[in-house]
Amino acid sequence: MFTKCGFANALYVEVFKWLGLVIEIMEKITNLLEIFYTLARKGKWERGVLLGWHTSFWLIWIAKNVRVVYAKLTKPTKVVEEIKRLSYN
Repeated sequence: MFTKCGFANALYVEVFKWLGLVIEIMEKITNLLEIFYTLARKGKWERGVLLGWHTSFWLIWIAKNVRVVYAKLTKPTKVVEEIKRLSYN
């Protein structure tokens, strides 16, 4: 769910663009975790990057639940804006 669905991949592409990085679609969650962990080890980004990691997982889960329960689709760009808002405000 966190790497193999199109929604999650589109979301992470947008998140990494926001962080100034270009990535390819992730096949495994461990690859995604490795990228976030590497970014987090770069000093002042540590708390923000790790918070972004956890926030993105939480919001993907919420978007999935909204889709299942209410049959309503959420755009990845809307979720990225919410990640930004929750992670850095």
